[in-house]
Amino acid sequence: MDEYELLLNFCNSTAKENDFEKNLIDFETNVLNANNNLNEINFINKTENNYITNSNDNFIFWKKEINIRKLLLTLQNVLILINLKWKPVEFTDLLELKQVKKIYNRAMTFVHPDKCINLNENELKIAKEIYDCLYTAYQKEINKY
Repeated sequence: MDEYELLLNFCNSTAKENDFEKNLIDFETNVLNANNNLNEINFINKTENNYITNSNDNFIFWKKEINIRKLLLTLQNVLILINLKWKPVEFTDLLELKQVKKIYNRAMTFVHPDKCINLNENELKIAKEIYDCLYTAYQKEINKY
């Protein structure tokens, strides 16, 4: 090989190494971002499990939340107050807006004051507050887009 070919091969191998290094760095960054997202989700789930219990004080705290996804994730914990059974929703079921809309509509039908005819006056009031809270949070979510 002459010097020109050696130089050309060296340049090509250096470019390939740089591409490989760049791809490796991109991959490591994506893995770190995914890990951070999982840590954040785990933290949210632990936090939600800690502050949502059967007490009315925690219901007041729940009502202040404006994120529709968090509200739907923790809805079963609040419905305990009015003796309604709600199948818990997984976080992966709320990734896309279509999925959020589907579960939101199911929740709104579930807690609608006209549908909750077997509840006493106090429980009906709580169901209406849950309904209003879900409605407000969902409207804020769709107004983002």
